[in-house]
Amino acid sequence: MLSAESSPKWDKFGALAVVDGLRKVLPHIADSRVTRSVAAVAQLCVPRTYTASSARAALLSELTRLFTGLRANGHTALQIDDAHLLQDPGLLAIAVRAGCTVVASCHGHRDVPGPIPLLNVADRVVDLLPLTAEDVGSLLAAAVAEPVDESVAGVLAAALGPAACTPATVLRTFERLRNEGRFAEVLGRLCLADPAAPIALPPGHELVKDVTRFGNVGKQLVAIVAGAARYEVDDLAAFAAATDAGLGQCGAAVDGMVAAGVLLCDADGVLTVSSPALATAVLEDLGPAPVAALHAAIARYLGAGERPVSTASAVADHAALAGAELAPDPEVGRALVTAADRTTRADPALAARWYCAALRHLSPGAERDRVLRTALHLLVHIADYRSLQEVVTELMTAGKDRPCYALAVSAALAAIHTGEPVPVSVARALSADPACREPLTVAEHWFTGHPVQAGELVAAFSPFRAECPLDVEHDDRSPAVPAGEDFDVAGLFKLALGAEYGEPSCGPIALYAQLRRDYLGDDWSRIPSLARQLQLAGSPRTAVHQVARLLTAEVLSWVGESELAREMTALGEMECLFPALRAWAEAGELYRLGDYDQARVRGWAAYEEIKAKAGGTGRVGVHWFLNRLVYLEHHAQDTAQLWALHTEILWWRGRYGGAGLDIAELMTRALAGHDHDSAARAVDLVRRQGPLIDLKRACLIAGFTADDPEPWFNEAYGIAKRLGGERMHANVMRWLNDRGVAVPRTRAPGDAFTPSDRRLIALVRQGLTNRQIGGALGVSEKAVESHLSRLFAKSGYRSRVELARASLEGRFAATAS
Repeated sequence: MLSAESSPKWDKFGALAVVDGLRKVLPHIADSRVTRSVAAVAQLCVPRTYTASSARAALLSELTRLFTGLRANGHTALQIDDAHLLQDPGLLAIAVRAGCTVVASCHGHRDVPGPIPLLNVADRVVDLLPLTAEDVGSLLAAAVAEPVDESVAGVLAAALGPAACTPATVLRTFERLRNEGRFAEVLGRLCLADPAAPIALPPGHELVKDVTRFGNVGKQLVAIVAGAARYEVDDLAAFAAATDAGLGQCGAAVDGMVAAGVLLCDADGVLTVSSPALATAVLEDLGPAPVAALHAAIARYLGAGERPVSTASAVADHAALAGAELAPDPEVGRALVTAADRTTRADPALAARWYCAALRHLSPGAERDRVLRTALHLLVHIADYRSLQEVVTELMTAGKDRPCYALAVSAALAAIHTGEPVPVSVARALSADPACREPLTVAEHWFTGHPVQAGELVAAFSPFRAECPLDVEHDDRSPAVPAGEDFDVAGLFKLALGAEYGEPSCGPIALYAQLRRDYLGDDWSRIPSLARQLQLAGSPRTAVHQVARLLTAEVLSWVGESELAREMTALGEMECLFPALRAWAEAGELYRLGDYDQARVRGWAAYEEIKAKAGGTGRVGVHWFLNRLVYLEHHAQDTAQLWALHTEILWWRGRYGGAGLDIAELMTRALAGHDHDSAARAVDLVRRQGPLIDLKRACLIAGFTADDPEPWFNEAYGIAKRLGGERMHANVMRWLNDRGVAVPRTRAPGDAFTPSDRRLIALVRQGLTNRQIGGALGVSEKAVESHLSRLFAKSGYRSRVELARASLEGRFAATAS
C-alpha cells in the first residue's frame, strides 16, 4: 500500500513512494532480483532524473523490471492512495502491463471542473465510503507494529468522518498522534491518553489544501461553520459585512469548498464541515483568539441597528462563541438569556452555552443569580461536566461571584466526573462559605480512594436537587440494584440527585459504568479495553479504579490471561478498600488454576477482614465472594462447612439485604442440602435481576441438584460460550462430567423447538401469566415454570420479554439442545 502524497513534487511518477512501500515488505520477498530492482529505482529517484528524457526512460525501464519481478513471485496487488496527486500516471500503467492488480484511490468529485484522468482510464470506478471503526481497527492491526487498543479505532473513525476514505489518511493521522505524544502504553497496548482531545488532519492532507486554496476567507468560513450551532448559506452576508470580505468572494469560496468536499450543504442551505478532524486542523491553524474575534465581529454586526427577530439566535450564538472578546454588555447578556430561555427544552446543550456566556455580561442581582443557578443545573442534567468545571473555575478565579452551595456542588461533581480534583485556589475560595464544605469534602475524599456511601452523597448533594429550577420529572425510586452490593456509582448519584442527574458519556465515571454494565451483562469483550482507558482517566487511586481493576482481573482470569489478571489484581491491592472483591479475584484465579486448597485458604484468611469492614467497603462484592467460597467447599465435599457458610450468609442478609445475598443463600442451601427447589428459585431470581455470570452459576447448581440436569447444564454451557474463555468452558465441563451429562450439540434453528415449545412461546407472546398458560395447556403452574426454563436454555434468552420479542422478530438463533 502506497500513498502518492508522500512523494515530493519533483517525483512525477511517484517512484519514491514505491521504494518506501516496498522496503517495508522486502524481508518477506525471497527474490534477489526484486531487491536489486528496488535499489536501482531508488538510485534513480532524484530530481535530476526528471530533467532529461533518457534518465526518465531509464527510471521507467527499472520500474517495469521491478513490477515484472514482483508479479513473477505470485499475484501482486498495488494499492496507491491519493493517486490524483501523481503528475504522470505512467506508474499505474506499468504495473497493469506487468500483470499486477492496481487499486488507486483519489480525492475529488466527478462534477469538479478539470476531470481527473484516472477516472477516464479506470476499468471500474467505485465511490469510497468512510472506513468504519472495524475497518480502521483491522488497518491499524496490520500496519502498526505495536498492539493498539481497540478503542483507538473508534475514536479515529469518528474524528476523521468522511475523510477516513483512504488507509493513508488513517495511518498518517495515527502517526501524527504518536509523534505528538498522544499515546500511552497500558497493559501492553497503545491507548489514547486523552480520547476526548480533538484530533486534526495532517497539514498536507488534500482537504486541508483545499481550504488553503481559498486563503484566509476559506479558513475563516470553515471556523465559523464548525463552531456555530447552525450556519446557513444566507448567513454569508453577515460574514462578508463583518469581515469586509466581498460577498462574491465568500460565495465562490463556499461553492468551491462544497464541490471539493470540505463543506456539506443540505437541502435547506445549512452548511457543515465534512470532517471533525478537518475543522480541528483549521481551528488550530487560525488559533483561538482570531476565531473568537471573528465571532465577536459577526455578533456586533448582527446586533447593530434593527435586525429581524430571526437573527436573535445567531447573535446569541456568536456572542457566546466570542467569549471574552466581547466586552461586558448588559444588552448582550439579556439577548443571550432570552434566546436561552426559548431553547432550554428543545436544545438544552445550546441553552446551557448561552446561559454560561450571559454570566459574563450580566450585573449582580436576582436575574444573574437565576441564570447562574439554571446554567449549573442544566450542565449537570446534560452531563457536560467539563463545561461545568470551566464555568466554576472561571467564576471563582474572576472573584466577582460570592461562594455559594450551588457552585461548591458543581465543583465537586465536575471534579469526580472529569477525574480532575477541584483546583486548590477554587476550593479555597469556595470554602469561605461553611455551606460549601460538605460537597467539597466528598470530592476531596473521592480522590484519596474513599468509596462514598449513599448517605454521604444524599447529605452532600440532595439540597442541590431540591433547588432545581429545571422542568424535569423526578423519580424518587432507589436504584434497582443496591449500590452497596457491586458499587453502582451512577446509581448512587441518581439516588442523591434524582432525574436531574446526567450520567456522563466520557470520563472515569462513564468508563466505570460501562465496564460494570458489561460485566453484569453478556459482553465481556470490551472490558480489558475499558480498563486500559480507565487507567488513564483521572487519579488511579479512586474507588472506581480499584473496583474496575478487580472486575477486569476476574474477566482476564476466565479467558486465560493469568499474567494480566495478576497485574490487575496487584494494582487493585494498592490501598485496597474492597477486601471481598480482592479475595474473590485472587481465590478465583487459584481456583481456575486448579489449586483448590490454596483458594480455600486464601478465601477464609480474608473473611475476618471482610466481616470487620461489613459496615462500609467490606460489603461490596461480598455476595460474589461468599458464592466463591460455596463453590470451593462444594468441591471439597465439606457439607458441614457449607452449612456454616449458610449461617454466615444469613447474617449478612439479615443485616444488609439485597438480591445478591438472597441468591447466595439459595445457592448455598441448594448445595448443602441437595435442594433443587432452592436452586430453581435462585435461577428465577437471577433471571429477573442478576448478572449473566450469576445465571451460569445458578444453572450449574440447579443442574447438579436436578433429577434431569441436562436443560440446566445446557443453559450454563450456552452462557459460557457467550461470555467466552477456555477456562469457563472447562469449569462448566467439570460440572457436566460430575453428573455424566454429555456436551450439548448445536442444532439448526428450525430443529431447536418442539411443537409444545412453539405453543408455549405463542402463549407467552400473548402476555399470559404462568398460571394462565398452565390453564390453557392443562398442566400445573410448576410444569410451565420448568418448561420455560428449558426454553430459556434452548434459546439463549433470559426472560419472557426477550423470548417473546425474539419470536415476534423471527430471530431465534441456533441453540443448544
